[in-house]
Amino acid sequence: MQEYEALVSTIREMGGVVVGYSGGVDSTLVSKAATDALGEKALCVLIDSCLMPRSDIDDAVAL
Repeated sequence: MQEYEALVSTIREMGGVVVGYSGGVDSTLVSKAATDALGEKALCVLIDSCLMPRSDIDDAVAL
């Protein structure tokens, strides 16, 4: 939990972030930390691409 709080604190110091979001474990953790730290000043971006299966995109959006 200390590592998560350190991540949130680091992101909070940035004042605003854009997170590349894939729906995977890593980007989900960073997206959650960014949202906890900055609320609406955290922007999570998912690229809808033919390179990602539609089901993966749908799952990522649902998270």
